[in-house]
Amino acid sequence: MRVVHESNDATAGNCKGFTLIELLLATFLFTIALLGVAALAEVVIKGNYVSKKITTATLLCQQKMEYHVLRGYSNAPVGTVSEAYGTILAADGSTSLYSGYKRDTVIVNGPATNTRKVTVTVTRKSDNISTSISTILAQ
Repeated sequence: MRVVHESNDATAGNCKGFTLIELLLATFLFTIALLGVAALAEVVIKGNYVSKKITTATLLCQQKMEYHVLRGYSNAPVGTVSEAYGTILAADGSTSLYSGYKRDTVIVNGPATNTRKVTVTVTRKSDNISTSISTILAQ
């Protein structure tokens, strides 16, 4: 009589594949990694949004400053000029692009004889943060 012995690979230690606990652990680690990437993406998007607002405010300051520098000392009258929210013109003549910004230009005499100090300040409506630049024009 012939006796057949059945072999169970699982008990023999020759099993191939992953156990349920290994799969659960791998899934858990993968989920944690994806959540970390998602959180990082949110921070990057917010940072880009804030950077865009700062860059726009700086651009508006530089445009007005270049205008006064090109006109020179004699065409820079002492005084204050304010451009309210929604009145700053874009290159195409529209005001919608910069509707969230206001710009103030202050020109004063000094600090030395025959000089004028020009200060341009742009304020963002969304968070009321200002960006300013100054220069001195000489006669």
